[in-house]
Amino acid sequence: MIYANLFKQAGSRHIRAGLIGTGSYGISLLAQAQSLSRLEIPVVCDRDPETAQSACRRAGIPAEKIAVCSSRKKLLHAMESRKCAIAENHTLLLNAPLDVIVECTGNPEAGARHAISAIRKGKHVAMVNKEADAVIGPILHKLAGETGVISGNLISLNCN
Repeated sequence: MIYANLFKQAGSRHIRAGLIGTGSYGISLLAQAQSLSRLEIPVVCDRDPETAQSACRRAGIPAEKIAVCSSRKKLLHAMESRKCAIAENHTLLLNAPLDVIVECTGNPEAGARHAISAIRKGKHVAMVNKEADAVIGPILHKLAGETGVISGNLISLNCN
């Protein structure tokens, strides 16, 4: 993946991303983030927390570094403890101190809801969910511009 332009926009600071959806792409992103010093994915969400835990382990995160969180307090504690927090629902993830939400559920309706909610919370959005992006990408881009954040698919975010 090409992250240079995303990091250039951030200056020298680290990027904290939340991941929604832990299929093949989500697992590969989690694995890659471990080797990128400026990208951290401290919060992961999937409709099935067991699937999210399995994805984290498959990406190389040790089981003792994974915490399933049912409340904001638990999620923040996991983040402070440098554990990968598994948010039991996307609302927990959207209320976490994150810079960008990576939406890769593959579900068009859920992806649209997640992206709109994230933008309204002031989070940048990276759409991996091509189904949702193809249908409402321009709407998300307009809403993001009005909110002062960036929304786009990873290809467009990397090529600007």
